[in-house]
Amino acid sequence: PIPPALVVLQSCLALQEEKVRGLMGRGAYAVVGTSTRTYSGSGGAFSLAYLGALANEGQPLGGSLRHAKNFLTAC
Repeated sequence: PIPPALVVLQSCLALQEEKVRGLMGRGAYAVVGTSTRTYSGSGGAFSLAYLGALANEGQPLGGSLRHAKNFLTAC
């Protein structure tokens, strides 16, 4: 079991149904990831922008995604 958590899969861990089922079954209340692999530089920058907008700015999931995409486009 894991404590209730928002799990973010980043870098070379692509989001796959069996991974999500396993994490949700162990106590995660949400899993966020991409359907394809992302690597350290761009993946880390995207994750920081996404989670920053979500946690610090109070953006909803979709707004945080838009913020992170705009951040990468501006870089």
